[in-house]
Amino acid sequence: MLNVSACLVTRGDVDMNLITDSLIKAGIDEIIVYDNSKRQDLAVYGRYAAIAEARNTLIYTQDDDCILPPESIEEIVWTSDSGGDAYGQLVCNMPPEFSAQPFYKDAALVGFGACFHRSLPETAFSRYTHADTGLFRRRCDIFFTTVTPHVNINVPVRNMWWSEDSSRMWKQSNHLTERQGMLELALKVRDS
Repeated sequence: MLNVSACLVTRGDVDMNLITDSLIKAGIDEIIVYDNSKRQDLAVYGRYAAIAEARNTLIYTQDDDCILPPESIEEIVWTSDSGGDAYGQLVCNMPPEFSAQPFYKDAALVGFGACFHRSLPETAFSRYTHADTGLFRRRCDIFFTTVTPHVNINVPVRNMWWSEDSSRMWKQSNHLTERQGMLELALKVRDS
């Protein structure tokens, strides 16, 4: 059993059973699903709000539209739980088609699987001083990974069929503009 809390976020419109089953098979001992349809809608930030309910020091997260085999989850967790000063480092699964993009020179994805010490998001987000909470709630992953040192690895992940649905965030017309704006803001904060 891994002493890890999985903190997942969903809009509440997809079946989470395959995802939670894969986490159980990987030995994750606690799964918290922040369902935006049943709670205050915090968008992506719901995954970080769920940390308040977690009992473990290490936090694992992924999106609600992909699935990782247990071996991938275990490798992400083991890389984060490497001991010594690096314990709980932010580890992000970055498939090559993403890691090769210039945008991800500074930012990373947490949606294909990530693990980190529970204190890292709060440390990063305490540096966000801008008023636009809607943008922050949708794009907080970019801010988190840009201002937090991270390690990227590449382990297998499979998208679920609904990852291509037109309602997905990456399919929205403002996706690239919002994403770039948050990256620029995060770089200013990180480098100040």
